[in-house]
Amino acid sequence: MLPNLALIPFALLYARKYRQANLHSKMLTMSLFLFVFIIVSTVRIALQVMAQPNAPLNEAVPVFALFFVFSLVAGSAVVFMIESIIDKHMLLFSLRQLSDSMPSSIVTVNRDGIITSVNRAFLHEYPLVADIPVVGRHFRVVTDLYGVDYRQTMLFRALAGEETRNAVVDYPEHCLLINAYPLRSPATGDIEGAISISRDITEVRELREKIDGLDRLSLVGQMAASVAHEIRNPMTSIRGFVQLMSERDRDSDHSHHGYYPIILEELDRVNGIIEDFLSLSRNRVVHKEPLNLNALVEESLPLLWAEANMNGIEIKLGLPEQLPELSLDRKEMKQLLLNLTHNAFEAMDRGGTLTLRTEADETAVYLRVSDTGCGMPREMMDRLFQPFFTTKQKGTGLGLAVCKNIVDRHNGRLDVRSEPGQGTTFTVVLPLK
Repeated sequence: MLPNLALIPFALLYARKYRQANLHSKMLTMSLFLFVFIIVSTVRIALQVMAQPNAPLNEAVPVFALFFVFSLVAGSAVVFMIESIIDKHMLLFSLRQLSDSMPSSIVTVNRDGIITSVNRAFLHEYPLVADIPVVGRHFRVVTDLYGVDYRQTMLFRALAGEETRNAVVDYPEHCLLINAYPLRSPATGDIEGAISISRDITEVRELREKIDGLDRLSLVGQMAASVAHEIRNPMTSIRGFVQLMSERDRDSDHSHHGYYPIILEELDRVNGIIEDFLSLSRNRVVHKEPLNLNALVEESLPLLWAEANMNGIEIKLGLPEQLPELSLDRKEMKQLLLNLTHNAFEAMDRGGTLTLRTEADETAVYLRVSDTGCGMPREMMDRLFQPFFTTKQKGTGLGLAVCKNIVDRHNGRLDVRSEPGQGTTFTVVLPLK
């Protein structure tokens, strides 16, 4: 009895740490405790045999030695078994963590098609089964929910011994890249199950299609830019001759003399369209300098007042006295301001109020151009900055696209807020750094 009581301090020593220990420490503590228990029990039995009055010493010693050797062998076997269980458990735990951390969807089934494991990505990829305990159920639970024939799946083919590598499968709402393999017994080579690894490549496919489209558009854009550049040269000559003829016929009484201003105006308009197109299609070199947005607005005010007076529009300013300087391209920023204000004038037709405001915070400087025009619906705003999209009868659809390019070249952002019948506000966000 006393030897067994000797185990109590040992047990108390590990009791407090046992609660906070991980599985490996718990199993190791149990194995050591069991090993010591066997040793102590063996010693106790040997001492009991030796304590018998009539037991000779030459008989007690072999019994003690036999029990001691048996205890060592049994204790070692128990410790080995426990350590093997611990190693297998830790391996399974590591594999489970690895599986859950992978972005690909993984599902395994046994030879009967019963699901044995799934990872987190599988539940994310198939949300209809996220709340269903699928492990232990047939894989048809998944295929039936998504309207897929189980016998047409790669997993079913893998159970028949067929391997699938990088198969692209299109579904109505997404596209999957699937790999499926049979799981064979290391001893016999028989198929004991199958594993399917898939990944949603819908976004990758869409991006690839967009890139292909952009490549084609880039080629067309380069060709169109070359054509536009070649067209501009003869148009410059035509304008020069028209202007020369206009000056020669200034004092004459020809009835066609009034046509010259119209021709010159239309040639200037075509030249402006070509300039916008070339500005949109090429990567221009930006010449930046320290510039205050308030100064830029004040420089442009004479032009804005003139156009506003012709259309009966009032201009309101909100320019704070202190505004941080930014590194900007003066020419491009003036073009940006004039394009935005011109759009605002056209949206208000005749009458209304144009508001120009600047402000700053710790991260950026803001330029807001607001009008009281007709506003725009949401579906129009989604396409607002697309080249050649316009709702105007004589518009080219390049003005806002050019504005967007200018802001992008200054590492800024161009936002728009509009409500039908309540006007529109364009906000240019230019970062301080």
